[in-house]
Amino acid sequence: MNRKDFKEQPVSKNNFLKQAVIGLSDGFIISFAVATALSVIYSDTYVIAKYTGFFSVLCAVILGIAGYLAAKFRMETLAVKTVQEEERLKNEETFKTVALFKKLGIGEDMQEQAATEIEKDSEEWRAFLKKNQQAFEIPDKKELPVTGLVIGLTFIIGAALALIAYFLWRNSREAMQLSICFNIPLLLSIGFIKSYINREPLLWGSFRLLLLGTTAAAAAWLVAGVFIK
Repeated sequence: MNRKDFKEQPVSKNNFLKQAVIGLSDGFIISFAVATALSVIYSDTYVIAKYTGFFSVLCAVILGIAGYLAAKFRMETLAVKTVQEEERLKNEETFKTVALFKKLGIGEDMQEQAATEIEKDSEEWRAFLKKNQQAFEIPDKKELPVTGLVIGLTFIIGAALALIAYFLWRNSREAMQLSICFNIPLLLSIGFIKSYINREPLLWGSFRLLLLGTTAAAAAWLVAGVFIK
């Protein structure tokens, strides 16, 4: 079996969901932090939303491309790893068989024939592939662009959710306060969904994303305050 013979598998729905929650959470946290920092600098929420939105779209494009390249690298790495593991198992099986034939006093012609048959068909290799089917599932090349698109779009959705308060309120200080009230439960909800999809502890995952988001927003607010002074 060579690399071309190994069948590429479609990316599972669960993998797309994992990519989606990554983009959603990253977009939400980054936009929350950027908007909080800009609310210290600007008093007009329209300006805050515009600059944050522009920055979020730029980040979405960058992360989408990065997601595509990461998925492509994983596909190529798994394909190479699969071929290397196959060769290792075949070589081990061939060595064991030839060593046994030598002990039994069987001629070199029979040893060579046995090695050839092992190269043609390896039961151990097929069992290995079956056992490790999930670990060595190689994505379809056609679905790689979808990976980048999912991450990019969900990043923008997360960014839009973080800016709800700035769309509804005109005063930046009041919008920032309202944003905190909106975004804390949203962070908990996104963290819960992300943990559920990734099969992680739900409460810890929710609290972890809340801590990450509030820390990022607080740090951005402090840095902006220092910059203004």
